[in-house]
Amino acid sequence: MKNKFIILLFVICNCLQSSTGGFAGSSYKYGSNARQIALSNSLIANQNTGYSALTNPALLGSIDKLEFGFSYFDMSLDRYIQTLSITIPSPPIASIGLSTYILGTNDIPGVTSGNSPTGFYNAWEGYVMLSFGINFGNFSPGINFKALQNRIASYSADGVGLDLGFLYSISNNIQLAAMFENLYTKYSWDIYDGSNTISYDEKFPLTILGGISAKINDKNLFLYQIDYIADYEICIHKIGLEITFGNIEYRIGLNNKNNELNYSLGFGTPIFKTINNFNIGLDYAMDIGKINEGMSHLFTFTFFK
Repeated sequence: MKNKFIILLFVICNCLQSSTGGFAGSSYKYGSNARQIALSNSLIANQNTGYSALTNPALLGSIDKLEFGFSYFDMSLDRYIQTLSITIPSPPIASIGLSTYILGTNDIPGVTSGNSPTGFYNAWEGYVMLSFGINFGNFSPGINFKALQNRIASYSADGVGLDLGFLYSISNNIQLAAMFENLYTKYSWDIYDGSNTISYDEKFPLTILGGISAKINDKNLFLYQIDYIADYEICIHKIGLEITFGNIEYRIGLNNKNNELNYSLGFGTPIFKTINNFNIGLDYAMDIGKINEGMSHLFTFTFFK
């Protein structure tokens, strides 16, 4: 039974993490919303309407109006990602964020250690997150608290997580940011193999992020971010460019993940505005996918005043 679980876990993790790496929590690095993905996840130092808590909790400090973000990504290989984020202002200098992030894969073929088929399985993992951000003028700190769960067929694990973020405004056009992601984050597994219960912790590696956002003018934005995964000594550089023409923001991102030059594309546009200035926005990103993985079209809706 234990061998069966290990093989099943290996197959499912490869499906979930096919675009993100191979360590605990790497599937969450894919991105939570279309704008973030189109800009190659380089937004740590820039406001991300509806999704600031899931980008960097320090961004919450400067939000003074209610914001919502909703994404449902129906992806290739029977994968999906569902996210919801709500930002609630707490005047005069703080905001609170409530968020969920769920991802999974359906119809995964399982095999035993003898390579005999055992049927098809579903797997998902996700978290509920409470975030706080405070604005002290040019400097803003923020913190995330996460309650995690992971389910693979009939097996499950619970966990907790903690992130810490900072934002510093040099001017109205330039911001610097840093974040310590997964300061303390882990899954705790309890697996019954038919005769014994096997318990172990699956720890997430600490990731240190740094970034800068610079407004080239009122309509164009340049982004740079570096992610350092300390336990694996992996360094990922990310660049994003957002150019506005009319009511549409065109986006492109580049990164060197997996020692390859990867690019991403997308756009954002307002789609509805009420007489009391309640806005609904649409963001789109195109995931090219790896070889034989297939292309995915990703959409996010944002609601804000």
